Amino acid sequence: MKALTINQPWAEMICRGLKRVENRTWPTNYRGPLAIHVGKSLAWLKAQDDCTWPAQYGVELPQAAEMAFGAIVAVVELVDCVPIDRLPLELQTAWAEGPWCWVLKDARRLEKPIICKGSLQLWKPPDQITPKLLAASGLEGPTN
Repeated sequence: MKALTINQPWAEMICRGLKRVENRTWPTNYRGPLAIHVGKSLAWLKAQDDCTWPAQYGVELPQAAEMAFGAIVAVVELVDCVPIDRLPLELQTAWAEGPWCWVLKDARRLEKPIICKGSLQLWKPPDQITPKLLAASGLEGPTN
């Protein structure tokens, strides 16, 4: 299994199955289970007012203080990676900006976030948390 660190509130929207495209500047050939990790820094949130998120994003979201940070919060299936101009029509939303669109499905929120350090790019969760992550996400057996 691989992991990807994503900022809030985007990670929360992925957990809810609302955001099915993750925008990246680089493509990936990886397909399969993807742990969604939220970075621990709140620095970028200081420029935003979380009270405006419902109007801004069109969905009700918890306040920043109620969201997880510095933890794996969900597992999704990464099913495709396409340039923005090849994104299927049903996935073209205001949140799909590209240039590379990672297509996600079957978001499974973990009942309890798993605290761990994240990393840039795709990364492998630490071996000591992998069994806990697999059990929490409902996946069986080892994954790459």
